Amino acid sequence: MRKIKRECLICGKKIIVNLMKNGNYSGGHYFGKIGTRLIGSGKVLKYAKIGKHKYPIVDMKLGGRKIEYWECNECFNESNRRIQWK
Repeated sequence: MRKIKRECLICGKKIIVNLMKNGNYSGGHYFGKIGTRLIGSGKVLKYAKIGKHKYPIVDMKLGGRKIEYWECNECFNESNRRIQWK
């Protein structure tokens, strides 16, 4: 088992994540890597129609530096409590 230090992107708390040899982990919740800024031309490429509404699809993508998105257990549990599953 290996330990890594990360920071919760919601509250900023330092968390220690335990990485197991089988690929599992404990001590936080990982949501992947995200870009820190948007890059692109900003031009509308086409429109997507959803129901009666049309939404523009803009030429933008995440770029720049990538960071790992981690949440501590407390923030993860709090956000799950706020979601009303139906």
